[in-house]
Amino acid sequence: MRIYLDEYDISAIEKLNDSLTLSGFTTNPKILSKVNEPWEFVNRLFGLVNQEQKVFIQSYESDAENIVEETVKFSNAFGMENLVVKIPLSLEGLKAIKYLKEQHPKIQILGTTVYSYASAIAAFELGVEYIAPYVNRMDKESIDPFKQVDLMMKYKKKMNSNTEVIGASFKDVEQIRKCAEVGIDSITIPAALLEEMFNIEFVERDIENFRSDWAKQHDTNYMDVKK
Repeated sequence: MRIYLDEYDISAIEKLNDSLTLSGFTTNPKILSKVNEPWEFVNRLFGLVNQEQKVFIQSYESDAENIVEETVKFSNAFGMENLVVKIPLSLEGLKAIKYLKEQHPKIQILGTTVYSYASAIAAFELGVEYIAPYVNRMDKESIDPFKQVDLMMKYKKKMNSNTEVIGASFKDVEQIRKCAEVGIDSITIPAALLEEMFNIEFVERDIENFRSDWAKQHDTNYMDVKK
């Protein structure tokens, strides 16, 4: 399961990117509203990525014509190799995706705000590179997100599709576990949830306990013990 980081704290991003094999960084208007200089922040993300990693930027517009214009501007500003443009799956968003796939096929697109298997099918058929089912938001709307994701993964397998399904909008590790059980391709989560997922707090506590236990019995460093 691939992991993308959905985070605005650049120090946390850099720390986790140094330690883990992340597939990239996702942003949206809410994340960018939390930083003082949003496009400087995005440029820093592009400065962190390697050839395999992606940076996701979401379209802010609501009508197809402006979505297309904004997507092309993103592509011109940041290039197409590492950029993925997130487009919400409204009717206008689907219209924009259809046009972009016909006229600008090299631009990579993620169909976002996916609330159902049915809307995912529309994105699959348009040939987007990625789709993002909103797990916790589906749950809040009394939609079973894990059933929907399971149907998406089965459809993907049946159609031999290359579209990557990236679970988004998680409230806890249990939701991630359930998505993993139905075979989701990827997840995108904030730094705090990623650290919780890997039990970083517990591991660091145990490391400190190991060091403390050694210090109580020995007056030398661990590697200074005579053979």
